[in-house]
Amino acid sequence: MNKPTVYLDTTIPSYLFEERPELQAFVQITQQWWAEERPHFEVYVSEETLIELNQGNYPNKAKVLESVSGLTILRLTPRIDEIVNVCIDHYLMPRKLQGDARHLAYASVTPPNKLFANLEL
Repeated sequence: MNKPTVYLDTTIPSYLFEERPELQAFVQITQQWWAEERPHFEVYVSEETLIELNQGNYPNKAKVLESVSGLTILRLTPRIDEIVNVCIDHYLMPRKLQGDARHLAYASVTPPNKLFANLEL
């Protein structure tokens, strides 16, 4: 039986090693999911996730990047760009959140997700 799929944006890997006290509840939940539930899923990240994780200088960056190093990386395709354009053009996402629109597009086409499979662009 195939495992269900999960697409991770930047948030989940970042929370694995977050140090800010006000976010520790999220850190605990994320670490618990990572240890106990992640093995039950086929987990994907995108080129967008990797770009965002590589940006900036923040604590535990090396650990965050290592945490996603063994995951399947979804490449940017024309289909992803088409979905991003539909999301932006039809105001499903604010124009200033193109990165978030790209995450939505990746999550929408992550195998075997068929949410946008028949969308006429």
